[in-house]
Amino acid sequence: MGKYFIGIDSGGTKTAVSVIDKEKKEVLNFETETGHYLQIGFEGLENLLKNILDRVQSQLDISLNEVGYIFAGIPGYGEIKEDKLKIEKVVEKSWGTLNYQIGNDMKAGWAGSLACEPGINIIAGTGAIAYGINELGEEGRSSGWGHACGDEGSAHWIAKKGIEVFTKQSDGRLDKTKFYEIFRNRIGLQDDFDLIDIVYNKYTLDRGKIAKLSLVVYEAALANEEYSKAIFKEAAVEIGLMIKAIVNQIEFINKPIKISYTGGVFKASDYIFNHLEEYLSKNKIDVKILEPKYSPVYGSALYSLKLWEEVNAN
Repeated sequence: MGKYFIGIDSGGTKTAVSVIDKEKKEVLNFETETGHYLQIGFEGLENLLKNILDRVQSQLDISLNEVGYIFAGIPGYGEIKEDKLKIEKVVEKSWGTLNYQIGNDMKAGWAGSLACEPGINIIAGTGAIAYGINELGEEGRSSGWGHACGDEGSAHWIAKKGIEVFTKQSDGRLDKTKFYEIFRNRIGLQDDFDLIDIVYNKYTLDRGKIAKLSLVVYEAALANEEYSKAIFKEAAVEIGLMIKAIVNQIEFINKPIKISYTGGVFKASDYIFNHLEEYLSKNKIDVKILEPKYSPVYGSALYSLKLWEEVNAN
């Protein structure tokens, strides 16, 4: 029947759900727990997906026949071959014969920021990844290797760079600047080596907690401190490299290429966009940077409707 279209944007801390009708009007939205299988396991993912569907049916008082399509952005999907197959089996078990498509959560970011139009979306939050799709439907991806292997330009990466500057200024490898005092005061260090205890024991190496230290780097940049501004400039170049990699992977017919973004790093826009535009211009990459049009979860619902329309057009 196809009256309602479900979009799911799952991340490392929560899962957002949006339901729209054929007129693209949102009729339901809610949040629930993370859908990252490495945190909740495959059984936990199965329960989550079933519960989402049950909740949609219950709150809208609809039957399964009225669900036209589901698109779910699932974190970690497609990155480990064996786990990809397990996730697909879990989804099949949870949603049976319903029309659905699953993808990495990066696709949800693109669908929201560019309203499902061709272009490239950069995610620079706790982690970093870029996804692009051209006019022919060809897809490209860059970065997204995780904090242990990469994620350059992410909040976690910026925080690690900040920690590096602080430790070097603390022990004399770098001359002390305003950064040293700002970092020390913001974290509340009585002794500089207390940082080790905080990162390893208080934060337990949690990447989300460490990523929040990027705010200290931003505070230092606002104070016109040279090292912190250099970190953001380097982050902008890393984001530029992500865009360049996708442009080299797939060809975009229409120019300039639409570029949008998602994630907390872009809140430091004054220290990102100028350097990013400079990098792209230097490398002769013709782009237009656009503010995100919609949220990733609403974008997922739009993409669900788009997939349904494509199926029914054939």
